Amino acid sequence: MDKIIEQLHHMEVDANRHLESVQEEKLALRQNYDQKKADYKKQAQAKYDEELARVQARNQDLREKRTQDLQASYNRQMEQIKQLVDHDQDSYLKDFFNQLQALGVTGDD
Repeated sequence: MDKIIEQLHHMEVDANRHLESVQEEKLALRQNYDQKKADYKKQAQAKYDEELARVQARNQDLREKRTQDLQASYNRQMEQIKQLVDHDQDSYLKDFFNQLQALGVTGDD
C-alpha cells in the first residue's frame, strides 16, 4: 500500500512539475507573441510614418509649385494691366472717342 501511495505521490509530483513546465512554456510563448506583436506594430508604425512623410513632402512640393505657377500667372497679368494703363490707355481712349465721333456723339451735349 505504501508503494502505491508512493507511486501516486510520485505521479502527483511529476504532474505538478509538468504543469509548471507547461505554464512556463505558455508564459514564454505569450511573451514571445507579445514581443513579436510589439515589433510588428513598431514596423507598421515606422512604415506608416515614412509613407506619411513622403506623401506630405510630395503634397508640399505640389502646393509650392502650384503657388509659384499662380504667382507667376498673377504677375504676368498684373504686368499686362500695368502696360495697358501706362502705355496703351491713350491710344484706346483716342480710338474710343473716334468711334463715338463716327457714331455722331459729340462732347458738346
